[in-house]
Amino acid sequence: MADEVKARRNARLLEWPGGWRRRGVTGSSARHSTCSSTGRPRKNAGELSGRTRCNRVVNFDGQGRVSVGDLTRVRVTEVLPHSLRGTLAAHAEEAPCLSR
Repeated sequence: MADEVKARRNARLLEWPGGWRRRGVTGSSARHSTCSSTGRPRKNAGELSGRTRCNRVVNFDGQGRVSVGDLTRVRVTEVLPHSLRGTLAAHAEEAPCLSR
């Protein structure tokens, strides 16, 4: 019985940081953010990786309009444990390359 109690308590402790993190960054989803593209992600070389003004990593498809080193507007679509996923803003005028 004591092992069951330990396992249940341990599971609750391990869930707590993940739930707290999700609640803290969920407000970032479906928002537009200025992003500076810093390179390419390791898992998908066809995308760009950048940082928001809050220094969160966001991976997005530059659609050939954005290069490494550019600033642009990105719409955050998904909050992941260690990064954000996003897309360029829907209209070209909403996703200007701000560094040109």
